[in-house]
Amino acid sequence: VTACKLVHKYPDFFFGLTLLAAYPQKSSDISFWTQTVLSIRGENDSLVTAEEIAAKAEFLPSALVINSLDDFPKDKGARTVYYTIPGGNHANFGHYGEQEGDGQATITREEQISEMVEIMQKWFDAYNWDK
Repeated sequence: VTACKLVHKYPDFFFGLTLLAAYPQKSSDISFWTQTVLSIRGENDSLVTAEEIAAKAEFLPSALVINSLDDFPKDKGARTVYYTIPGGNHANFGHYGEQEGDGQATITREEQISEMVEIMQKWFDAYNWDK
């Protein structure tokens, strides 16, 4: 949420934004932004649900949902790429332990983090951020 506020306030200072089980508020609307957002969530996340993320999609650049890492777009553009990690939950995005109300992961923390890193690497590679 804080990252969205910064992008809203200083859109020219950022080249991309990754959201891990997070979404912007109306006050940090970045739907106007001409860069790419990568939104990742866990399938079994009960703290930040798919419905909550979908309800806030209007505050992000246009949506592109991918279901496989192989579907990642190769062109840079003003859009939000949504990806759900199968079997993932909220707590496994970090190392802070279980959280009350979170869903049960069906993959290990290491598997979730590995998949998160893999899609982020695809994002960096596809968009040649250094150019």
